[in-house]
Amino acid sequence: MSKPEIQLFHSPDAFYDHAAQRFVRAAKQAIQQRGVFTCALAGGNTPLELYRQLASPHYRNQVPWRKVHFFWGDERCVPPDHPESNYFNAYKSFIEPLSIPSSHVHRIKGELLPDLAIQDYARLLQKFASKEAGAPPWPVFDLVILGLGEDGHIASIFPGSEETNSPIISVSAQYQGRPAHRISLTPLVFNHARQIFFLVRGKNKHDAFVQSLSGRQDLLRWPAQRIRPIQGSVTWIVDCEAAGDAINQIILNKQRVL
Repeated sequence: MSKPEIQLFHSPDAFYDHAAQRFVRAAKQAIQQRGVFTCALAGGNTPLELYRQLASPHYRNQVPWRKVHFFWGDERCVPPDHPESNYFNAYKSFIEPLSIPSSHVHRIKGELLPDLAIQDYARLLQKFASKEAGAPPWPVFDLVILGLGEDGHIASIFPGSEETNSPIISVSAQYQGRPAHRISLTPLVFNHARQIFFLVRGKNKHDAFVQSLSGRQDLLRWPAQRIRPIQGSVTWIVDCEAAGDAINQIILNKQRVL
């Protein structure tokens, strides 16, 4: 695994413009090399702003969207039209505005019972798996987008959750004072991806960012430390509020500050 790249930004505009540029670059590269771009999306407010950026006039024509397939890293156990559905929010933010074909949108069916949702998504992922000998029974995503919760969770892998050999799991946890019932892909899948982007903004993410990236190794407490790609790369796109007093160390490490 190569050393993670850190991109640090002073303004929201620069943050999202850079994230959109990196998305476009990854999409074009994959389509040029393999004819298709597969991307696992994240929920949460920070990624949503990226999705809206991609649907903006400046970016909407930079990607051949009919060669893109979207998946989800996790989903809440709610119907697809629920305001807390990761699918619904992404759909309204850019999938509908960009007229992405429904056959290229592969959601986790959060309205099903968890065991059935897992079985359904596992079957869907297997359809997109490589047919090469020894390949995993899920797609090697060209890009995985991950957020970082203020408690350190990624996708729906929460602190305290045991590592697993399953590619997709059901999750029950307490988050921000209320129960969380979700379906999530696991680092087993994420670590096969060609590229992984972490999008991290806000002062409330500071501790999680610092501990996940440069703190003492504690895979149970900080699930982002489990992201160790087999061959792919990791890029942290972070704002100065999240970096906080770590900014000096980032500069010393010669990472980019924009």
